[in-house]
Amino acid sequence: MRTLVNVLLALSVAFNVWLGRQVFELRWHLKAALSSPRVSVGDSPSAIDVRDLENATLSLNFDRQSQPMLVYFMSPSCQWCQRNRDHVAALADQVKDRYRIVGIVIGTDDLTPAASKEYVVKQALPFPVYIASGDDVARTFKLRSVPTTLVIAEGKVTRLWEGGYDGGSRQEIEHFFSARLAQEPASVSK
Repeated sequence: MRTLVNVLLALSVAFNVWLGRQVFELRWHLKAALSSPRVSVGDSPSAIDVRDLENATLSLNFDRQSQPMLVYFMSPSCQWCQRNRDHVAALADQVKDRYRIVGIVIGTDDLTPAASKEYVVKQALPFPVYIASGDDVARTFKLRSVPTTLVIAEGKVTRLWEGGYDGGSRQEIEHFFSARLAQEPASVSK
């Protein structure tokens, strides 16, 4: 009986040490993310690996584009991303001849390819949407929130908007792109 108690105690100590290391690493990553500057105008983002809806991996380059890119970052758990859906679709329809439009779903380790595909299909956006690792996106773009919209031209970020297309950002976006966003916000599905 005493041996069993000692084994359980040893396992408990080992598990607590492991949990302590996990917490330490998470705190370190959070501190690094919050202390690093977010993506800003003038930055030259490096290529990131993304997955398409068939789970094939490809590299998305931002410096070799013949036309400016509109990059829209979103997440399945983001209510504002869902509310923004009609706005970003209306914007894409109006600027598709002037911009290469790409959506990027920021995934986590627990976001399976099937769940990612289901989310993208449900959104029915009129442009290609890829899935990227949250770590890759955080490292390259230093995003602090979603949705985030970037314009990248000649390999450099030329404009960015964080959050939903409402209030002042709505007017700014409509003016910048010479476009009209949807009149009513998309309903939020639960």
